[in-house]
Amino acid sequence: MKAVERHGYGNWCEIANYLNFPNPRECRYHYTKIDPKISKKDTWNKLHKDVELILGVKMFGEAKWAEISEHIFHKNISDTQCLERYQNILDPRVSHLPFTEEEDRRLRSIVSNKYFKDIKKWT
Repeated sequence: MKAVERHGYGNWCEIANYLNFPNPRECRYHYTKIDPKISKKDTWNKLHKDVELILGVKMFGEAKWAEISEHIFHKNISDTQCLERYQNILDPRVSHLPFTEEEDRRLRSIVSNKYFKDIKKWT
Protein backbone atom coordinates (compact mmCIF):
# COMPACT_ATOMS: atom_id res chain seq x y z
CA MET A 1 0.00 0.00 0.00
CA LYS A 2 2.93 2.32 0.64
CA ALA A 3 3.98 1.87 -2.98
CA VAL A 4 0.55 3.13 -4.09
CA GLU A 5 0.87 6.09 -1.74
CA ARG A 6 4.37 6.77 -3.04
CA HIS A 7 3.60 6.54 -6.77
CA GLY A 8 -0.12 7.38 -6.75
CA TYR A 9 -3.18 5.25 -7.43
CA GLY A 10 -3.33 4.31 -11.09
CA ASN A 11 0.41 4.48 -11.80
CA TRP A 12 0.53 0.70 -12.06
CA CYS A 13 3.59 0.61 -14.31
CA GLU A 14 5.68 2.47 -11.73
CA ILE A 15 4.21 0.53 -8.81
CA ALA A 16 4.75 -2.83 -10.54
CA ASN A 17 8.32 -1.88 -11.42
CA TYR A 18 9.03 -0.75 -7.85
CA LEU A 19 7.62 -4.00 -6.39
CA ASN A 20 9.04 -6.29 -9.12
CA PHE A 21 5.59 -7.49 -10.18
CA PRO A 22 5.59 -9.28 -13.54
CA ASN A 23 3.19 -6.74 -15.04
CA PRO A 24 1.08 -3.70 -14.08
CA ARG A 25 -2.23 -5.51 -14.61
CA GLU A 26 -1.34 -8.18 -12.04
CA CYS A 27 -0.18 -5.52 -9.60
CA ARG A 28 -3.48 -3.63 -9.95
CA TYR A 29 -5.42 -6.87 -9.51
CA HIS A 30 -3.60 -7.66 -6.26
CA TYR A 31 -4.14 -4.15 -4.93
CA THR A 32 -7.84 -3.96 -5.77
CA LYS A 33 -8.55 -7.32 -4.11
CA ILE A 34 -7.14 -6.30 -0.71
CA ASP A 35 -9.39 -6.76 2.29
CA PRO A 36 -9.04 -3.60 4.39
CA LYS A 37 -9.26 -5.67 7.58
CA ILE A 38 -5.77 -7.13 7.59
CA SER A 39 -4.97 -9.68 10.28
CA LYS A 40 -1.75 -11.49 11.24
CA LYS A 41 -3.10 -14.79 9.92
CA ASP A 42 -4.06 -13.57 6.44
CA THR A 43 -3.59 -15.79 3.45
CA TRP A 44 -1.06 -15.10 0.71
CA ASN A 45 -3.65 -13.52 -1.56
CA LYS A 46 -3.16 -10.19 0.18
CA LEU A 47 -1.00 -7.61 -1.55
CA HIS A 48 0.68 -6.44 1.65
CA LYS A 49 2.19 -9.89 2.27
CA ASP A 50 3.57 -10.00 -1.26
CA VAL A 51 4.98 -6.50 -0.93
CA GLU A 52 6.59 -7.34 2.40
CA LEU A 53 8.09 -10.50 0.94
CA ILE A 54 9.49 -8.65 -2.09
CA LEU A 55 11.00 -6.01 0.18
CA GLY A 56 12.39 -8.74 2.46
CA VAL A 57 14.11 -10.36 -0.52
CA LYS A 58 15.57 -6.97 -1.47
CA MET A 59 16.84 -6.47 2.09
CA PHE A 60 18.15 -9.97 2.91
CA GLY A 61 18.58 -11.68 -0.47
CA GLU A 62 16.99 -14.78 -1.98
CA ALA A 63 18.87 -17.29 0.18
CA LYS A 64 17.88 -15.83 3.57
CA TRP A 65 14.36 -17.23 3.96
CA ALA A 66 14.66 -17.83 7.71
CA GLU A 67 15.72 -14.22 8.26
CA ILE A 68 12.87 -12.95 6.09
CA SER A 69 10.41 -15.11 8.03
CA GLU A 70 11.73 -13.88 11.37
CA HIS A 71 12.30 -10.18 10.70
CA ILE A 72 9.56 -9.42 8.19
CA PHE A 73 6.77 -11.75 9.28
CA HIS A 74 7.79 -12.41 12.92
CA LYS A 75 7.64 -16.13 12.10
CA ASN A 76 3.88 -15.95 11.36
CA ILE A 77 4.83 -17.18 7.89
CA SER A 78 7.42 -19.93 7.65
CA ASP A 79 10.68 -19.72 5.73
CA THR A 80 9.38 -22.48 3.44
CA GLN A 81 6.22 -20.48 2.68
CA CYS A 82 8.36 -17.42 1.89
CA LEU A 83 10.62 -19.45 -0.40
CA GLU A 84 7.76 -21.11 -2.27
CA ARG A 85 5.69 -17.94 -2.66
CA TYR A 86 8.64 -15.96 -3.99
CA GLN A 87 10.09 -18.62 -6.28
CA ASN A 88 6.74 -19.80 -7.68
CA ILE A 89 4.74 -16.57 -7.84
CA LEU A 90 6.65 -13.34 -7.21
CA ASP A 91 10.09 -13.89 -8.74
CA PRO A 92 10.21 -11.56 -11.76
CA ARG A 93 12.21 -14.19 -13.69
CA VAL A 94 9.24 -16.59 -13.64
CA SER A 95 6.92 -16.30 -16.61
CA HIS A 96 3.22 -16.80 -15.95
CA LEU A 97 2.31 -16.62 -19.60
CA PRO A 98 0.83 -19.63 -21.38
CA PHE A 99 3.28 -21.84 -23.24
CA THR A 100 4.00 -20.83 -26.80
CA GLU A 101 3.10 -23.38 -29.46
CA GLU A 102 6.80 -24.25 -29.79
CA GLU A 103 7.23 -24.74 -26.03
CA ASP A 104 4.08 -26.84 -25.87
CA ARG A 105 5.25 -28.98 -28.79
CA ARG A 106 8.70 -29.49 -27.24
CA LEU A 107 7.25 -30.38 -23.84
CA ARG A 108 4.83 -32.90 -25.34
CA SER A 109 7.63 -34.42 -27.39
CA ILE A 110 9.94 -34.82 -24.41
CA VAL A 111 7.27 -36.26 -22.14
CA SER A 112 5.77 -38.62 -24.69
CA ASN A 113 9.06 -39.90 -26.10
CA LYS A 114 11.27 -40.29 -23.05
CA TYR A 115 9.18 -40.75 -19.96
CA PHE A 116 5.59 -41.72 -20.57
CA LYS A 117 5.48 -43.89 -23.67
CA ASP A 118 2.31 -45.65 -22.48
CA ILE A 119 0.32 -42.44 -22.01
CA LYS A 120 -1.92 -41.83 -25.02
CA LYS A 121 -3.73 -38.70 -23.88
CA TRP A 122 -3.13 -35.68 -21.66
CA THR A 123 -5.72 -35.20 -18.96
